[in-house]
Amino acid sequence: MLDSSSSDLSVERTARERGLEDALRRAFGGVEPLRLEESLFEAILAGWGRQQTSRQLSASTKRSRDGLVRRFHAHAGVWPWEWRAEHIEEWIADLAAPPRRLAARRCVPTR
Repeated sequence: MLDSSSSDLSVERTARERGLEDALRRAFGGVEPLRLEESLFEAILAGWGRQQTSRQLSASTKRSRDGLVRRFHAHAGVWPWEWRAEHIEEWIADLAAPPRRLAARRCVPTR
């Protein structure tokens, strides 16, 4: 026999899942995208872009910010909803590190 607290959690989880499904349906026009995470990331950036437009920010500012977020995403290797402080710390440390030089190749002339 289930106690009332476990059934309450089940009802709460089901309601949360329905809410998430409804939000995704609205975000993607009722179509389920093939690559959900990638589509959600693009939708987040598009929404952020619209918000920046409403603040009358220049196109170059918006492009710069979008590029920064995309570079950070590529560096971290995880989606924004998975970002942690250590991802930012690692990225900043990598940016602050001196550039790595390519090893010089010795050219030995052939006779």
